[in-house]
Amino acid sequence: MNIDIILRIYPELKEEWMKIDEHEPWQIMEGSELMRISNVINSFKYLDENITKNLTLLDLGCECGLYSMMATQKFKKVIGIDNDEVSIKRALKTKDIFIKNGYDVSNFEAKHLSFEEYSINPIYQQEKENMNAKKGHIQDAIWNGHKYSDLTLNSIFHEDGINVILASEILHLFDDNTMNIFNKILENIELIMIQSKFKEKNQWEWDKSEYAQSPATQIKKWNSYENYAMDEIVKYLKNNNFNNIEIHPTDSNCGVVIGAI
Repeated sequence: MNIDIILRIYPELKEEWMKIDEHEPWQIMEGSELMRISNVINSFKYLDENITKNLTLLDLGCECGLYSMMATQKFKKVIGIDNDEVSIKRALKTKDIFIKNGYDVSNFEAKHLSFEEYSINPIYQQEKENMNAKKGHIQDAIWNGHKYSDLTLNSIFHEDGINVILASEILHLFDDNTMNIFNKILENIELIMIQSKFKEKNQWEWDKSEYAQSPATQIKKWNSYENYAMDEIVKYLKNNNFNNIEIHPTDSNCGVVIGAI
């Protein structure tokens, strides 16, 4: 599968998405969004299928599921999570439309869960009235997760056997507590794909291009990391032992950084 397939069936996809909710999704095939989507989809062709065919990918914040559909052709299984119910309904509709058009995407599963619910040990997700003396409520795990060695143990993330993550322009939306959880699950990851929003940190301060000044590319960063910038993503992955790094394409603000252990 490639971007041409999505462009061909996109009118049908968008029509069905809008039937689910009148709010327009961000995965639209025009302007800078088209470039973002194209870069992620094209990045899959650089993966070694002899390796990926045995791996399970997590599409973090899967939205309408376009990336997930492409990933199904490379990976043993693809799981998309999103805390937005409309997005999950749209992702499932996307799956139905791809199947109707003759594409086997049966290895895709969508789950209406937040990243925290998906990744945190169930013993830290009890209702407050059911808490025991040793284990806390999920908010305690989020705020104090760095204290718990078993923070992600027995989580849905572990049950699903995730060993690949696709994070498309989402990590800047995490706060530092959520990044602590993300850093913890990276210990189980063999391959990661992170899409940038800019090549360099604070690029909009000097880059007066339409792209850099567009409201669509504004950064509202909630954590101390700079993982919206390509060069900072590379540093982050190297700090987390992903030493085999590629960038596709290298000349785009929203390229995909691929890191392998």
